[in-house]
Amino acid sequence: MPALVRTVGVSGAYAVTFMGVGAVYAGGECLAEGIRGKHDFWNGVFGGFAAGTVLGVRIGRPGVSLGAGAALAAMSAVVDSSGRSLRGSAGDDLPQRTYFPYATEK
Repeated sequence: MPALVRTVGVSGAYAVTFMGVGAVYAGGECLAEGIRGKHDFWNGVFGGFAAGTVLGVRIGRPGVSLGAGAALAAMSAVVDSSGRSLRGSAGDDLPQRTYFPYATEK
């Protein structure tokens, strides 16, 4: 039982951190858009940097905060510059999914 309690506690801490990163990213992106008055590539970069700093604050190390902020800002820049998709155009020739309807009669 103690192992289960500890596992739930650690999982909860990771969930709160993940939630914080997502919330700060969305908030930072919206705040940047509101301040700048533009909807462009840079808003995601600002949001990514803000979200990355959450990870450093979580463990209490400023160097990690700046590094994680730069990494998330760079990743957001890559995603935004590729048209908000990491798949690219190579996946356009994938076969279409086939959907089978559910039987409505018994």
